[in-house]
Amino acid sequence: MSLDPRSDGSAYWAVFIAINEGNMFLGGYDDERYAAEVYDAAAFLLFGGSGFLNFPDQPPNMDAVDEVRVRYSRFMAKRRKLDV
Repeated sequence: MSLDPRSDGSAYWAVFIAINEGNMFLGGYDDERYAAEVYDAAAFLLFGGSGFLNFPDQPPNMDAVDEVRVRYSRFMAKRRKLDV
């Protein structure tokens, strides 16, 4: 996660996760905690929770899990197009 600037001078939390297929962008968020929950949801889904978690004692946020599922599907579809 990184705090990145926007063109209007405000900032957002950019969330990425490294997987075998490359670095997957999980989104940009105004709320730092939700950004961390999105990362945890991705680690949970992709690595069975064995990766680094920001909140290891909490179950994944289900809204974040749903968001990661959609982003992962799009990421893999794009990768398949590039492999053709």
